[in-house]
Amino acid sequence: MRFYPIVFTGKERDEETGYGYFGARYMDHSLMTSFISVDRYASKYPFISPYAYCAWNPIKLTDPSGDSIRLDGTEDQRQKVLDYLHQYSKLTFQCDEKGYLTLNTDLPGSEIKTHTDKYIKEIIENPNNICVIKIMETDHEKMQPGNPTLFGGTSDLQREDKGKIIRVEGVQYLNINRLGAICGNDDESKKYPGRIILHEFSEGIEGCLLARKFDRKLEMNSSDYNMAHAKANSIFWAEFGPGTNGKIKLKSEYLR
Repeated sequence: MRFYPIVFTGKERDEETGYGYFGARYMDHSLMTSFISVDRYASKYPFISPYAYCAWNPIKLTDPSGDSIRLDGTEDQRQKVLDYLHQYSKLTFQCDEKGYLTLNTDLPGSEIKTHTDKYIKEIIENPNNICVIKIMETDHEKMQPGNPTLFGGTSDLQREDKGKIIRVEGVQYLNINRLGAICGNDDESKKYPGRIILHEFSEGIEGCLLARKFDRKLEMNSSDYNMAHAKANSIFWAEFGPGTNGKIKLKSEYLR
């Protein structure tokens, strides 16, 4: 019998068990697209089986296979993002082999304590609003001079049969080289990259929420950006100001 590692879901089948590997869970294809463990978000959808794949609608829907923030880059680029996050926050961020971000709150000192911590956990663990961080080492063609980030709008909307949006994917661009270069190395500015990255996470997720509110994709333009940026600034303020020696200074840490 020939073994096919990639099946109709687009996920790789584990050779040892024969199950489909989705990062968060395994699927038993002999059970007609059923997972073999309970969805950890099952309480949000009491009307759907906790073992269901794509709400029993695999023709129309897909499963993102992880959590709601994905770092799209090389292993070294992802590690740099994690390093910056850990310079700023006491939370323990982890990244799987597909780039999906998770929190490990079991380690001493990494517990969820503040409102900001709770917000970070909330945006990371929301499977229906996806923020993809495109990590770059050069500028995107639309990046403004001096700005290491770019709002990419929402790239994908998935709707149920009646037209209601059930999943949104947003995109943010990040020049990881420029981010480190403009922030400086003193004790305070070492925290800037992590704060800016968290702002980008927030901006991407808030953009997804706005897309749901307006029932449309958000575009890579100033009008849509201003709305998502303002929402993100209510949690992680990331307005740049002049620092010393050509470096930047952030005006505030966070408001929420």
